[in-house]
Amino acid sequence: MMAAELLDRVGWGWVRRFGDVLGPSASLLGTTIVTSILGFGYWWAAARLAPIHEVGVATAVISSVTLLGTIGMFGFGTMLIAEAGRCGRAVGSLVATSMVVVTVLATGLAAVSWAGLRLAHGAIGQAMASPWLDAGFIIGVGLTASGMVLDQAMVGIRASSVQLYRNSYFSFGKLALLVLAAVAVGSHSQVTMVWAWVIGIALSMVAAAGHLAARGYRLDQPIRLSAMRGRVAMTFHHNTLNFSLSVPRLALPLLVASLLGVRANAGFYAAWMITSFLYILPVHLSTALFAVAVGDAHALAPRLRAALRVSLLLGGSAAVAVAALSGPVMRSFGPGYAIARPALVVMAAAYFPNAFKQFYVAVARVNNRLRKAGAICGTGAALELCLTAVAGWFDGLTGISLGFLAAVTLQSIYYLPQVLRALHPGGRHAAPPGPSRPRQQARSPAPPPGRTAGAATSARPGKSRAAAPGEVEWNRARHRVVG
Repeated sequence: MMAAELLDRVGWGWVRRFGDVLGPSASLLGTTIVTSILGFGYWWAAARLAPIHEVGVATAVISSVTLLGTIGMFGFGTMLIAEAGRCGRAVGSLVATSMVVVTVLATGLAAVSWAGLRLAHGAIGQAMASPWLDAGFIIGVGLTASGMVLDQAMVGIRASSVQLYRNSYFSFGKLALLVLAAVAVGSHSQVTMVWAWVIGIALSMVAAAGHLAARGYRLDQPIRLSAMRGRVAMTFHHNTLNFSLSVPRLALPLLVASLLGVRANAGFYAAWMITSFLYILPVHLSTALFAVAVGDAHALAPRLRAALRVSLLLGGSAAVAVAALSGPVMRSFGPGYAIARPALVVMAAAYFPNAFKQFYVAVARVNNRLRKAGAICGTGAALELCLTAVAGWFDGLTGISLGFLAAVTLQSIYYLPQVLRALHPGGRHAAPPGPSRPRQQARSPAPPPGRTAGAATSARPGKSRAAAPGEVEWNRARHRVVG
């Protein structure tokens, strides 16, 4: 058997056929693998270097920073996925303007949230008693939001490898700073852990700007607020949907800290960090589907089928492995972390219904149904937080995880039929006219006069014919766009 035939039989031809989705997803997944491994190393080192109470406070503060930073993107990142690739030379100004606007908005959001946390006298507010910790919290939110917007802009301009570099610099930098502070000056406090995180973000953004400049994308462009004209409504609807998706994922560690204390939160955060790595695979596939098939339900259907296959086979196998190894994994953090082992098993099982939620979001974005999807996912987010809070009140960490599993399973009863229906785009999922339609039309050049787009690809197998005038040139241009 020839090598090429063997590769086709094991699926290489199938992977190559849908490389426009699987390629960017693999790049994004590579970023997640690097950051997850080094993030695991960061918290493992923190657990070994600092008392569990200090780690619990730091995880609560950094969870707040990540939550508010994600909210503080206000939909600009997703807007850039759709818009950055077609801005030409103006992309640098658009990205720079978006980053400045987001940094200002997110920093203001952090200041208001800090005041609310201090006035509420909760566990997190009481933990932030140091001015250095307060400053790290506020600055960290602004930098986190700006960095996330930059990451998504790089997806839009097909520079996912630079995103990998930025997140690798961030992960290595924060770990190196943490160890250096512990060894050089003997600092093991939550302030050290938070500021190592914040400085790592800043350094990574500077390095990413250098990589982009080498590729011809300079971020030191004039800030033009006029670049936002015509994009505000789309950004708002993306923000609503993003908010409903991000809040449950990022708020759960804060909910645990408020209900069960920072000591229990240290164990839960370690388990949640591991399962978040599992959940990110369908998230990346969903992002790639949106970037490739926006506005074209017929292009979405075969790519969605491929993404489902990868997500359920690859991600499902990883979820089973995590559940099987939950005991040794949690004990590796230390004796106080083993209490979260049942929670890790339950949250690994939640991978499957959560995957269908992410693919429903991809279908909604491609078909320009952002408003409806935002309302539905917002209702689901409220359900997740309510069920986890009630179950956690009665049964601690295990109750938290069981409530989360119940919530995402109930939501999948709605999401699953919507996703399966999108595999057959002749019905309800035909894309309505909207802002994304012109972009899809621009992907494939118009056929030559006297020739339709469908006719160029409808030749019968085994038949040969003379090319129509202009058809050769059109086919070459079409293959350049698709490739």
